[in-house]
Amino acid sequence: MRVRGVLFDLGHGLGSFNFAEARKCLDAGFPVDTISSDIYQRNIEGPVYDMPTTMSKLLYLGMSLDDVLLRSTANPAKVIGRVEGLGTLRVGAPGDVAVLAIEDGQFRLVDSQRNAVIAKQRIACRLTICRGKRVVGRV
Repeated sequence: MRVRGVLFDLGHGLGSFNFAEARKCLDAGFPVDTISSDIYQRNIEGPVYDMPTTMSKLLYLGMSLDDVLLRSTANPAKVIGRVEGLGTLRVGAPGDVAVLAIEDGQFRLVDSQRNAVIAKQRIACRLTICRGKRVVGRV
C-alpha cells in the first residue's frame, strides 16, 4: 500500500492503539507515517490524555525522538497541505511552536485496551504558541 502512496496515521483514540500491535509494526520495519491523537471528551482523561503522551508512547516503543517529532509535525503538515510552511520553523511560516522537554523518571503509559507500561522517559509540553500567541491551558 505504501508503494502506491497510501500513508498510515497512528490516530490514537479510545479504542485504536495497542502497545503489542504497535511493537509488531515497528519490529517489522513498518512505522506510521504520521502521529496524531483522536482526542475528545471521553479519552482526554485516558488513555490518550494529550499529544505529548501519544508521542511518548512511540518513544517508549523505540522510535527515535527525531522520528517522533517528524511524524508529529512536518509529516502531518505536508499531508494536510493547507498552509505553506506549517510544521516547520522557516522564516515566514505560521507562528506555531510547541516547546517540549524530555523528562526522565518512571511514567505509566496506557494503551486503548488499558495495557500499562512503565516508561523511563516522557515528552512534556512546556509552552505552546499558536498563531504567534501563547496558549494557556489545554489546546
